[in-house]
Amino acid sequence: MKKRIIAAVAVFGLLGGILYFAYAQTAAQNNVKHFTAFFAVEGESIDQNNDIKKEIARLTGADCEELWLVGQSKESALNSYIVSGEYPDFISGDTSLYEAGALLPLDEYWENYPNIKNYLTEEQWERFRRPDGHIYWIPQFGVTHGEDVEVTHSGEAFWIQTRVLKWAGYPEIHTVDEYFDLIERYVAANPVMEDGTPNIPFTILCDDWRYFCLENIPQFLDGYPNDGSCIVDPDTLQVYDYNTTDTAKWYFKKLNEEYHKDILGAEVFTETYEDYLAKLSTGAVCGMPDQWWQFYYSIQNAYDEQGLREQGCDYVPLPITREEGIANQWHVTRSAEMDSSTGLSITVSCNDIDGALQFVSDLLEPEIIKLRFWGKEGDDYCVDENGLFYLTEEQEKRWMTSEEKRTHF
Repeated sequence: MKKRIIAAVAVFGLLGGILYFAYAQTAAQNNVKHFTAFFAVEGESIDQNNDIKKEIARLTGADCEELWLVGQSKESALNSYIVSGEYPDFISGDTSLYEAGALLPLDEYWENYPNIKNYLTEEQWERFRRPDGHIYWIPQFGVTHGEDVEVTHSGEAFWIQTRVLKWAGYPEIHTVDEYFDLIERYVAANPVMEDGTPNIPFTILCDDWRYFCLENIPQFLDGYPNDGSCIVDPDTLQVYDYNTTDTAKWYFKKLNEEYHKDILGAEVFTETYEDYLAKLSTGAVCGMPDQWWQFYYSIQNAYDEQGLREQGCDYVPLPITREEGIANQWHVTRSAEMDSSTGLSITVSCNDIDGALQFVSDLLEPEIIKLRFWGKEGDDYCVDENGLFYLTEEQEKRWMTSEEKRTHF
């Protein structure tokens, strides 16, 4: 199994978190600076005794308590901070926090931190400049340095379980009709899982802003990449609303047909994100459209604990289109996909601005990136004669172990 070091997530998944006072005590004992961070998405804290986390703290002289959304919306959480006027050291910066005067202008400080300043080109940084002429946040995703040798499709796709493909003899699936036909036949022949759990043919995540799993599919079916909330024709430079195309009408009619066949349940339109993940964690869902990052990290522990991979419940992406002959662009990576609307910010409540910037700068050092994304060479990963990082079968199994994830990686 080979994968690339993803500098794109360099700043976001980096600040592992635990309880504040336990961390502060440990930091003081080891002369390690302690920072706090809040990210306005759901996430999981990292064990305070995590081996790699402690090693990074030793090398950088800093660590961070990472706080996530729990039982509230992004808007509610950020408004609470704005009303109080008290913020963590780091936060998911956005326009509301900028307008509230909660963020520090990073470009006023980064001359002493070339890892941060050179993280993007001058042209890319211009996309993050606010009306007052300053830059207040660092993008966490969509940034590629060097050659992209990613082997995991981490974006959006129609996903299907390997057991379904194996049952059908691994057919090539190119169109929406072929996709649903396969799922329909599989569930008819296999109504339940090995333990008797009823199979769920198909589902869609429709909760809050995540409803893109429902509404942005038509652009892909017509052969366009994910350009955000519209279709951009590269030849004419015209912009189209993909919700109003003939393909959109055709696709939603298709979903209506699948609903009447009991392939798509009506509950999907009222389920929460947590309901959706709980459903996927059973291994019973045969297929769905989604972004890989949105579901995989949340269900992998349940898959490990229940042995669902061995039952063929893992998902693989299918880049399907409306009809045969349409070239798909589901897997397109380019700087245009970089989201400039949010990113990692340092707040006005931070009492050690230079220390915070140095921490982020250190986390972008190659040796620290290796620790963060790979672990320790020889033990956790290997490097081939061409310098490409890879995992042996034994190492890959360790990466799949819940205990190793909690205490080591």
